[in-house]
Amino acid sequence: MLLPRTVYPQAHDRLHMLCNHAGFVPEVAEEASSLTSVTVLVAAGVGVSIVPASVSARFNLDDIVYRPLENPTPTLPVVVSWRRSDTSAVLHRFLDAVRTLRPASSEDEHGPQVTVPAAMAGG
Repeated sequence: MLLPRTVYPQAHDRLHMLCNHAGFVPEVAEEASSLTSVTVLVAAGVGVSIVPASVSARFNLDDIVYRPLENPTPTLPVVVSWRRSDTSAVLHRFLDAVRTLRPASSEDEHGPQVTVPAAMAGG
């Protein structure tokens, strides 16, 4: 299962590239519009998927096994978004916390960027 390219083109393309690099072309049984849908399809036995590692904590179902991927661990950049005019203390504490998660070189004029590791999900 994959998210369709129209939903998240960068993730879709990155996963296809990683599969090609590993020597295979993924056989996509089903595309799902959200990670929740992907997880439900895996739990239903429709197939397997590569998902962000954080999904294993959010969707800890008895029928699904999550395994971290190794060499190379696929990553996808994510960005933080906020209203430019927001000066709240909560926002600034949140941004400070995000900045501790990323290398110093991954911040540009738009703010911090963080890379998220992936894991394999299967039933």
